[in-house]
Amino acid sequence: MRAETFTSVLVTKKRTYINKRPPSLIVTGSARKGIAAKDWTSEVVFTNDYNSPRIEIPAVIVRTMRLVNGEHLNGRDLAVYWFLFATARQQGIHRERHSVTYSAVAKYLGIRDLKRIRDVLDRLNVTDVRYDCNQDGTRRQSGRLIDIAEFDPNERFCGKTEIFFSLPAVLRRAVQRSKDYAMVDINALSRLKSRYAVTLYIRLCYLSGMYHLARPIWNLSVANMAQIISYSMKAYRKSHMLSFVRSAIAEISGLSKLHRRFEFDAVEPNEFSDEYQIIVGSSAKRVAEATPAELTDDEYEVVYARNVLPLEAHQYPSVMRLRQAATIVKNKNLTRIVSTRIVSHEWRYDVWGATHYGAPVAGMEAEDFLRELRYGAIEKVFDWWVDRLEFLPNGLRIRSTEIVPDFVAAEPAAKAPVVREPIEERVIEPEVVPEDDTRVGEELGVYEYGEPDGPPTLVEAEDIDDSEIPD
Repeated sequence: MRAETFTSVLVTKKRTYINKRPPSLIVTGSARKGIAAKDWTSEVVFTNDYNSPRIEIPAVIVRTMRLVNGEHLNGRDLAVYWFLFATARQQGIHRERHSVTYSAVAKYLGIRDLKRIRDVLDRLNVTDVRYDCNQDGTRRQSGRLIDIAEFDPNERFCGKTEIFFSLPAVLRRAVQRSKDYAMVDINALSRLKSRYAVTLYIRLCYLSGMYHLARPIWNLSVANMAQIISYSMKAYRKSHMLSFVRSAIAEISGLSKLHRRFEFDAVEPNEFSDEYQIIVGSSAKRVAEATPAELTDDEYEVVYARNVLPLEAHQYPSVMRLRQAATIVKNKNLTRIVSTRIVSHEWRYDVWGATHYGAPVAGMEAEDFLRELRYGAIEKVFDWWVDRLEFLPNGLRIRSTEIVPDFVAAEPAAKAPVVREPIEERVIEPEVVPEDDTRVGEELGVYEYGEPDGPPTLVEAEDIDDSEIPD
């Protein structure tokens, strides 16, 4: 468990000063559980897509652990190592010997071939490591990465076969004495293929867990990057190392939101700078993973009431989620003024404003917000909303203007109706067009008048008797 957070922040124009916790509030690793999971056996599996359990790795191990001869390792090998470390943390880091079944490792990796797991253990067993822990008057500590007992050939080899191992004493002492640590999503490690990606991801998890005022921009040279990721210097080529780091960053960026809780941006060395520049955002703790805040009977009646700013049935988060959200908001804003009742009121206020007045919620348009509540999952929208719920020390809320989140599907752009031009009749004109006779006046010459040509002049017939007309 964590002790009560002590905060004393002094922000000046030049830098930010943050005092450490007093000795009375420090909780060492020996008093902490070291894992964040409700059911370790069922959650630490490759097929888990509903939550992401985390493990605690001491900060001194994250910063100073270097593989001496790890050229033969890959990302899956290191993922198994940290799985064994987490198992030892669960069983008791003070113990010298721990065990786990082949079936548990296979479920964690998402494979069925147990012989492949034995090959992984063989590679881990011949790997050396170096720490910089300053224990027993010695600054640098070196030894084997892990000590795995030999397999008994007389024992039946199946999924229930146990793997017995022990961690170095320097590592166990570092865990017990640790005051600072990194929370790492363990199921993310089994999805990374490169050992450089695993090491870099753990370091980014450590940076994302820092207080936002103290989190620096990570500037490091190419040589320092090679040292941090334990890159072999036997046949060092800068172009090769840059390519490996680029692939590792791409793998980490490809993780889903479930396994990567933070946003980060990495700038590679270029013609203007010979350093890496990595900016890491804060790691958001999901509401379902927080400890519920205390709630009195009177506050419960107010939170559960449906007659104040009434919402629709699908717009109400559960009382348990509101209590857990209150814990997150308290720890994030470092104020005791915020309670479950205030979180419930702010949620109703935002949903009511979006429903009746079209007011945006934390930068999201009201139409998108209400659509996600109706057709999406309220857990997802509520997590996003809680992460942006901020208060001043005096209890006043800070209105956020964040951009639209990734889970909001963009509406298809409305297409303008197509207006077709009328089809004109095609007139086929002759090749030679006769010119019109436009002559006037004297251009026509002299007109001559006379009798027109016609039939001959009619002659009157003589009178003849009818009897004289021949038959």
